[in-house]
Amino acid sequence: MKDTQTSAPPDLTDADAWTRYLAEKPLPTRHSSLERLRKEVASHSSTLMSVTPIVKSDPVLCLLAIRAAQQLHAAKGSDVTSIDHAIGSLGLDRLGQLARQSQGLRLHPSRVAQLQYFRAIANSHHAATQCAQWLRTRHATYAEKGWAAALCYGVGIWSLWMHAPLHMNRIQCRVAEDGLDPVQAEIETLGCTTQQISLGLARAWQLPPLVIAALDHDTSPSLRTLDKLHQRTLSEPGLSRDELKELSHLVQQHFFPVKLANWLTLTLNRQWSGTRVLRMYAIIADYLDRELAEVTSLIHGNCALSAQQYHVPGTLAPAAEMLMMPDSTLAAEPLGNREMELYRGRFPEPPPRKPLADTPDDSPSEQTPDLADATVFRQTLQRLRHGHAQHSRPAHILQALMQGLSRGLGLPQLALQVVQPSQHRLKTAQVIGIEDSDPLARFQLGLNESILLRQLCNRPACIWIDDSTRPRLLPLLPETLRLSLTERDGLLMSVFMRERPVAVIFAAGDRGTLTTFHRDRFRELCESASEALERMLTPPASQTL
Repeated sequence: MKDTQTSAPPDLTDADAWTRYLAEKPLPTRHSSLERLRKEVASHSSTLMSVTPIVKSDPVLCLLAIRAAQQLHAAKGSDVTSIDHAIGSLGLDRLGQLARQSQGLRLHPSRVAQLQYFRAIANSHHAATQCAQWLRTRHATYAEKGWAAALCYGVGIWSLWMHAPLHMNRIQCRVAEDGLDPVQAEIETLGCTTQQISLGLARAWQLPPLVIAALDHDTSPSLRTLDKLHQRTLSEPGLSRDELKELSHLVQQHFFPVKLANWLTLTLNRQWSGTRVLRMYAIIADYLDRELAEVTSLIHGNCALSAQQYHVPGTLAPAAEMLMMPDSTLAAEPLGNREMELYRGRFPEPPPRKPLADTPDDSPSEQTPDLADATVFRQTLQRLRHGHAQHSRPAHILQALMQGLSRGLGLPQLALQVVQPSQHRLKTAQVIGIEDSDPLARFQLGLNESILLRQLCNRPACIWIDDSTRPRLLPLLPETLRLSLTERDGLLMSVFMRERPVAVIFAAGDRGTLTTFHRDRFRELCESASEALERMLTPPASQTL
C-alpha cells in the first residue's frame, strides 16, 4: 500500500472527528496473508475448513471478517460469537469478495510508522491470546468471544498509526522524552484518548457488543476501584463487605478480562518489569485464583504462544522483547527526519507542540497546587523514569526518591525502612522531618510481626491511612507506626527490585489530612523508583546501604 495524499479534516480535535476521519480508511493486512487468502478462495477445491486457518493467522483479516459478519447478524438481531462463527456466517463467496476488496501492505523496514502499525496489531493479538487463555483457565464458556473482543479493542491505535502517524509519533515523543503520562499525551495531541477513538470505530463498524462494552469508559473502573482490586489481592482487611461484593461483581462481567488483557499488553508494550507490571500481575492472579509465580509463568507462556501464532518478519514480537530487554525501545522509537518529511502533506499534522511548564510564569500554583516544588518533583520523576548519571547505585535512587517526596511533594515526615532479607527484618535507614529521639528513627521489626508490612513485602502495594481506613488498618500496624498515625494520615508503599522487596517508604502528614493527590503522586514516585531499580545491574539496595 502506497502513501497517498490525504485531505485532513480541519477539526481533528475530538473522538467524533477522528471517528469520521478514520471510519472510511482501509486497514491493510500483510501482503503475503492477503495473497494466500485470494489464492485459496479462487481455488475450485477450497472449503471453509481450508480458508479458516488463513483468516485466523492474520488479525486484520480476522477484524475484517468479524466486521462483515456482524453487519449480517445485526440485521437479524444476533451477534458474532467467535472468529469461526464469523467465517462460517460469511461463507466462501463473501470471503472471496472480502479478499478482493482488501488492501495488502509490504513492510518497508525503514518506515517506523509501518513497524509501529504491525507492532500495534501484534499487541492486540497478544491481548486476545492472554484473554482467551485466562478464560479457559477459569473454565468460562465465552473464551472465543473474549478473544475476538480483545483483538478488536485496539483498532483505533492500528488505524492511527496507518493514517495519522505524525500524531502518534508526537504522543510517543511526549511520553518518552518529556515523561508525560500516555493518556495525557493522547488527550493533548488528539483531543481525546485512543480508547475513545477505538470505541467510535467499533460503533461505526458495528463490531460485536462485547467490544463496545469493553471500550466504553463508563465500564472502566476508577483508580480507586483499581486500588481496591489490588487491596483484595493482598487480602487486606480494610475492604468492607459491600466493597468486596462490588469487586466480585466487576470481575464477573464479560468485559473485565477484555479490558484487563489490553491494560496488561499496553503496559508491557513499554516495559516488562517494574511495580506497575507487578501490580497488574497481582490483579490477574486474584482474577484467576492462582499464585503469583504461576500466573507470571502463564503470562510469559501466553506471550510466546501469541508470537508463534502471529509474527511479521522485520518486526520484533512482544515475546522477543520479553526475553531481550526489561524496557521496550521500539515503543519510544521516533520517526526519522526523512520519514517525517515524507508524511507531511500526506497525513494530518498535530497541533504545535506546547513546551513543558517549567517556569513560574506558567502559573504552576493553578496546575499543581499541592506540590511544594513542582520543578523538583518533575525533575525527580524524569530522572527516575529515564535514568540519570548520578543514579549509579540503588542507594542513589532511594535518596532521590526521598528528596522528591520531601522537597517536591512536600510530605513533612518520611522514613526509609530498608528490608534486610537475610534477617527477614525491616529497619529504618533514613528519616526526614523526624526527630532522632522519635521511635520511628530507630524502628526495626521482623516482617512476620506485622500483617500489613508482610503483605507490603510480598507484593507492591500502597496503603493509605486516613479517617475512613484508620479504625480497620491501624490495629494491624506495629505499635511505633500505630502511635505515629493515631491522629494523622499516613502512606506506606513498598519499593521492589527484581521482584524482591528493597524498602518500605513511610510518610505522615502534618496536622492536616493527606489528599488523593498526595497519595497518587507518592505512589507515582515510588513506582518510578522501583522501575529505576529494575534497570540497575548492581545488588539490591539493602546490601549497599
